[in-house]
This record gives sequence, C-alpha cells and structure tokens, in this order.
Amino acid sequence: MKFKRHYVIITALVMLIAFACNSFAETSEYTNEAYKLFEEGENLLQDNNKEDALLKYQELLATYPNSSIAPIALIRAGNIYNFNKDYNKAIESYNKIIDIYPDTVVAAQAMLNIGSIYNKSNDLIKAKSTYENIIEKYANSTDTSILAIVAQAEKRSDNMLKLQETIENHINRRESLINSIKAHKTNSDTQSDAILIENYIILSDLYAMKNDKKQAIEYLKQGLEEYPINKHKEEYEKRIKRLQR
Repeated sequence: MKFKRHYVIITALVMLIAFACNSFAETSEYTNEAYKLFEEGENLLQDNNKEDALLKYQELLATYPNSSIAPIALIRAGNIYNFNKDYNKAIESYNKIIDIYPDTVVAAQAMLNIGSIYNKSNDLIKAKSTYENIIEKYANSTDTSILAIVAQAEKRSDNMLKLQETIENHINRRESLINSIKAHKTNSDTQSDAILIENYIILSDLYAMKNDKKQAIEYLKQGLEEYPINKHKEEYEKRIKRLQR
C-alpha cells in the first residue's frame, strides 16, 4: 500500500511538472496539507470508494484552490461525476480546468473527456466540434502528451464523420421505406402498421443523434397521431418529454 501511495504522488508530480501550471510559490505547509488530502482521495479511489474520494477532492479544492495539485483534483472529481453519469457536473469540472489551466495536458484531457460525454449522450455535433477544437488548439504543441491527446481527438473526429454519414444513410433508407409502405398499404394491413410504428421510433432516435430534436419529436408526434392506440404509446410520450427538456 505504501508503494502504491508513493506511486500515485510521483505520477501526479510528473504530470504537474510537465504542464507547469503553478503560478506562485506555495508555502511548505500549504503544499503538504493539499497533497495529504489528495493522497487520501487517491487511496479511496483505488479502493473503489468513489463517493468518499470525491469528498476529499472537493475539500482540497475548497481549502487549497491555488495548490499545484488542484487541476488533478478537478479532473479526478470530473471523472467521478462522469462515471456516475452526472454529466453536467462533470463538464463543469472539466471546464474549470480548461479556463484556469488552458495550455496544459490536463486541459487537453478535460476537453477530450467532454467530447466523450457528448458522444455518450448521442450529441454527435457537439462531440465532433469538441474534438475539432482540441485539434485546432493543440496541434502545434511541442508537448508529446498533448500531441497524443490530439491524435485521439483526430481519430474520434474521423469516426464521428463516418458515423454521421452512416446515420444519414439510415435516415434516407428508413424514410424511403415509410413512404413506400404508405403508398401501398391498405387500412387493414396490420403488419405494415407495426413496421411504421417501429420506424417512427427509429427515425426519432436517428435525428436525436444528429441533435435535431425538433425532427425527432415530430416523428414521435406523427406516430401518436396516426396510431393513438398502440403498445408503444407510453414509450412515445416518454421520449417526447425527454427530448423537450
């Protein structure tokens, strides 16, 4: 355990030296107390006690906001929020790093994490925009750690582009299918009705992934209007409320 604690602190020190974000001379007592809290948080995190670890990082940030270890505590807190799917607080923590320590490896990592959150939330436009911002901001960096993050952002941006193209193709196929079914179906064609009901949900999801909430809602409303009594009615209504938030 002693080795683990020393390894964590040494790792953090290496990162801090790499991006040199400390702008003033800290007193020995100030530094020691801040690192003590950080070490306690790291040990709790290693034991998978995320909630108590978060409290330690928060205490550090509240008591020693100008400590050289503060940006690491911020990204740790953001990662815990991210793990807990509290994405708003995670992004808030990451943005603090970007604002206070803009030209550091931790800021680049925070931006990459924000892009991942947008990706997980199916907000592909914001995800791709975030990755492109990383490339634009850090492409000329001489820090190899930052350039490694830029390479990840480039790969993810390319994947976003391919995914967007795939989504467009799916939308075109689904919309063509709906138009074809409507042109040929009869009033008693229950099989075609089931296909239409399912495809309205699928199209809504696809448009939501494009961050086109208006069109996503329209397809759900169209499904409810055409089929007010169906087994998916409750699911339609839940999705509409979620998209309207």
